[in-house]
Amino acid sequence: FSNDYDHYYGAYGIPLASPWCSTDGQFTTVGATVDVGDAVPSCFAAGPLKNRWFKFSSPLNTGTIELKTGGAEGDLRTAVITVWEADRTTEVTCVKYTDANAYEDFIIGLTTLTPNADYYITVDNEDPAKEGSFTLCFDKNVDYDWLEGALDIDGFMNGCSANAAYNTNGATPDRLSGSCWANGTPNANRWFKITAPASGVARFILRRGGVYGSQQFGEMALWEADGSTEVACKRYINNGDSYIVMTAPGLTPGNTYYVSVDVGNISYRNTFTLCWYDTYDYDYYEGAIDVTTTFNGCSGNAAYSTYGATGDRNSGSCWANSTPNVNRWFKFTAPANGIARIILRRGGVYGNQQFGEMALWEADGTTEVNCRRYINNGDSYIVMSTLGLTPGATYYLSVDVSNTSYQNSFTLCFYDTLDYDYYEGAIDITGILGGCSGNAAYSTYGATSDRLSGSCWVNGTPNVNRWFKFTADASGIARIILRRGGVYGNQQFGEMALWEADGTTEVNCRRYINNGDSYIVMTTLGLTPGATYYLSVDVSNTSYQNSFTLCYYNTVDYDFYEGAIDVTGTFNGCSGNAAYSTYGATSDRLSGSCWVNGTPNVNRWFKFTAPASGVARIILRRGGVYGNQQFGEMALWENDGMTEVNCRRYINNGDSYIVMTTPGLTPGDTYYLSVDVSNTSYQNSFTLCFYDTYDYDYYEGAIDVTGTFNGCSGNAAYSTYGATSDRLSGSCWVNGTPNVNRWFKFTSITEQVQIQIRRGGSYGNQQFAESALWESDGTTELACKRYVNSGDWITYSYLNLTPGNVYYISVDVSNTNYQNSFTLCLDDLDPYAVCQNVAGGLDGTGNITIAGSAMDGGSQDASLPLIFTPSQGDFDCSDIALSPITVTLTVTDQDGNSSTCNSDITIADLLPPAMVCQDISVNLDASGNATITPAMIDNGSADNCTATTLSLDITDFTCVDAGPNTVTLTGVDGYGNSASCTATVTVLDDIPDNTLAVSDPIICFGDNADIDITASEVGVTYQLRLDSDDSNVGAAIAGNGAVITFTVSPAATTVYNVLATSDATSCSIELIDKSTVTVNNLPDNSLTVTDPNICDGDNASIDVSVTELGVSYQLRLNSDDSNVGAPIAGNNGLISFTVSPAVTTIYNVLATTGATSCSVELTDLSTVTVTPIP
Repeated sequence: FSNDYDHYYGAYGIPLASPWCSTDGQFTTVGATVDVGDAVPSCFAAGPLKNRWFKFSSPLNTGTIELKTGGAEGDLRTAVITVWEADRTTEVTCVKYTDANAYEDFIIGLTTLTPNADYYITVDNEDPAKEGSFTLCFDKNVDYDWLEGALDIDGFMNGCSANAAYNTNGATPDRLSGSCWANGTPNANRWFKITAPASGVARFILRRGGVYGSQQFGEMALWEADGSTEVACKRYINNGDSYIVMTAPGLTPGNTYYVSVDVGNISYRNTFTLCWYDTYDYDYYEGAIDVTTTFNGCSGNAAYSTYGATGDRNSGSCWANSTPNVNRWFKFTAPANGIARIILRRGGVYGNQQFGEMALWEADGTTEVNCRRYINNGDSYIVMSTLGLTPGATYYLSVDVSNTSYQNSFTLCFYDTLDYDYYEGAIDITGILGGCSGNAAYSTYGATSDRLSGSCWVNGTPNVNRWFKFTADASGIARIILRRGGVYGNQQFGEMALWEADGTTEVNCRRYINNGDSYIVMTTLGLTPGATYYLSVDVSNTSYQNSFTLCYYNTVDYDFYEGAIDVTGTFNGCSGNAAYSTYGATSDRLSGSCWVNGTPNVNRWFKFTAPASGVARIILRRGGVYGNQQFGEMALWENDGMTEVNCRRYINNGDSYIVMTTPGLTPGDTYYLSVDVSNTSYQNSFTLCFYDTYDYDYYEGAIDVTGTFNGCSGNAAYSTYGATSDRLSGSCWVNGTPNVNRWFKFTSITEQVQIQIRRGGSYGNQQFAESALWESDGTTELACKRYVNSGDWITYSYLNLTPGNVYYISVDVSNTNYQNSFTLCLDDLDPYAVCQNVAGGLDGTGNITIAGSAMDGGSQDASLPLIFTPSQGDFDCSDIALSPITVTLTVTDQDGNSSTCNSDITIADLLPPAMVCQDISVNLDASGNATITPAMIDNGSADNCTATTLSLDITDFTCVDAGPNTVTLTGVDGYGNSASCTATVTVLDDIPDNTLAVSDPIICFGDNADIDITASEVGVTYQLRLDSDDSNVGAAIAGNGAVITFTVSPAATTVYNVLATSDATSCSIELIDKSTVTVNNLPDNSLTVTDPNICDGDNASIDVSVTELGVSYQLRLNSDDSNVGAPIAGNNGLISFTVSPAVTTIYNVLATTGATSCSVELTDLSTVTVTPIP
């Protein structure tokens, strides 16, 4: 057998020196096998698989085994580590991986070892594909994962560990969980220990977040030295709490205590910071923060918090919770005036706490002095004002929340003055006289009860009253308006009282009518100028305490005779809709003689200067946009406001208007109008209208109905409702004097008149109708008629009128309970025939029928409907020439009475011809032209009466029109009516193909270029042209169905185009493709070549001066241009050819451009003269 650590008998012996670690990645499971009969680890049911063996002993009963992977430490994954007794079958512990794909580190703490006994370790991996190397370490001691390895933190008492110094990651459960922990047994707890300080207090803070660590769901517990007797416990409220505070008082100084730190959710184990102190914080009465220096100011925004606090001592008597939840403590020394006004603020920058509560205590922290709590959970502030404190004495303040879910940050403010919650702190509003406070500037929210309630208030004692004061000015008047709604505030059920300077003697009192009143007005006269008065504002229902606005004026409004609104400018018009209101008004002076109420209820006052006519017709309107007041009443008074001139009131509570007409006023005199309601439940808005004329309630205001003859008024256009009695009753009427008669007048058209009063359905609801016809004096009766039954129509006639005279009609009811709407009809018996001239256009068949009703121009009669019979109604084309044609129209009513009138009928043909077009195709002739006629496009156009003249907008076409062309065919009939239609004329083309390819030759200067056109067409002639000006170049060439070629010799690069012309139509087109002939320049041929002289047998050097770069030079025999030697490249300088002729010889030089291969022979020749040897 092998004796390596693949088998127990080859187990690697861990050195006794402690601590010890192998080198990085020293061990591996690669190649490991299973020992036959090996025990199965409890955490690896499928094992063993590839285990390695190690052996160790510890001099202590503790030991820590650490396996490391990742990076240089190894690449083993899915590791399983098991510790065995010496028999290799009794398992001590087993630990396995948590992430199959991660390189993980493992720490195993052992606290029950037998000192110096042998133990085995096996390292396996569950997934053979993830075998690999690892590093192994051993220490005889355990770390702070165990009570036995608890870290001593006495060294940083009254301070903190390093940031994120500790970590629950990789920890294991040890001993017990704290009684307050979320988990029944520990998850991954760490251990610390302290020696209790002399104070007997230990305050621990577990910090996390940012630099302090990433652990969440933190938990702490404090234990006696046995590690199992709990002393204190604290855990997270929310998983991400930045700190958890655990304070333990009453410790035994000098004794050892243990702290365990865990997480409620192992997924969030991570780093944390630990702090501890030997003092209380403000979670306890003993650690109360001294806020004396804060008086007349505030703490920092959100400086304090109930978050994480505990319950200490008593709850306040007003608190929702019977014992404290998470109260915080503060203390202060009472100021010299014995007043402490404390404000608990929250919301926005002030903090997020809700359901706040406060209590003030004597120095013992148990005797309550005052108490205040929230009204609504999100109150932005809570104010607690306390008077009568002992100056210099210490008082304690506790702050709590009734619902621990809302423990959070808050701000505290302290003042030694009272605010306007008290009479003594009343706000002086003298400065706003003649205006208003800021919108919603004040609030009863959070106020308390102080002094007396107003005599008119619903509540017998104040609820949440606020106080104001002012100095009465010289007028002795104070009109105070309490506003709410919208921007003015949200308070409801408002109440006000005005008091003498003592704050207890009431001067005036006003309160709401309805809970949501937008304003309450309290006007007080007779105040003592210069005296101070106090105003208290309250609500009768504390659920509606909220913000409000105050306005203060030294004038009376139209609630009083003295403040009457001058409406003279309104005459012959109306106020704004619902401009006035009795809502919130009071009683002033007398009630009208016709009013239901013996004294005014809520009357308003108006005044006006009587007009020149001496007539004032006043209309009180309500309903819809005009206002919601009901049970309206009006009275008109002399200038003294006491002597009644006229009086009117409602008939039914919801009357839409009340009219009061008063004649005989003294022009220029002032009169007063008071408006009231008989039932204060219906005080509300209304509209007033004023006129200096009568209406048809009076003879003088009779409506002229002359235009109604032979017809009727609008249905239910008139009404006796609200009318009064004027002049005489008809002789046939039931009532001896008029009741509610209305007046009409007309100018007679004929000697006859028939008068009809209609009612019922759409005609109106009046009953018991009566009517009389009068001479123009309105008192001489001509005819009279009344109902037989209550719902009858009334019809009566008078046959002896004088045409052109004016007559009067009065309409009344015998029973005023049935005054209502009616319809008035007038008839001069025979129909009143009125014609109009008619112009008619013939239809598509040349005919038209004109009905008699079309010839009627407004004929009238009382007996409807009328029948219209024309003498001629059918017309055709032949009547155009006869127009206008006079037609007699007979108008007949339902009683058979008839009249006639004439109508001129003009017949016209107004219809244009019906145009029909067709599409055609045409061929161009040999000259490239084609012509069409209207008949070729027309496809059956016709007119209803006459022949049609046809014309075309386009008749001639050329080569440029090849393809589809739109033409318009226009037809005009004999009466000038015209219409058009369009057609497509397709010009069949014989245009040459313009897509042929044209070559682009490249030549050297002086050479000819061949320009080729591929696939030329037979019957087409091609002309080469300069593209710059389209001038011809050479002769045209006829197409042959194959390639044709043009030969040119331009001196420079030139662009050419080709014009193709059809031999059949002479239609021409330029080919799209153009030819660019590129001309390359020749080398410079003017270079100088030397003429050397040599002796026979010597070499001659032929030099060429100033050669060009990119040009090669070839020496040649001039006799046959054969090359001599190799060519030489130009270099912008001198080149030399070496020759050795036997006799005198002439050479030339050929210069060739390398880029274009263009060559030229230098003009200068070289003559090598050879002199024979003597």
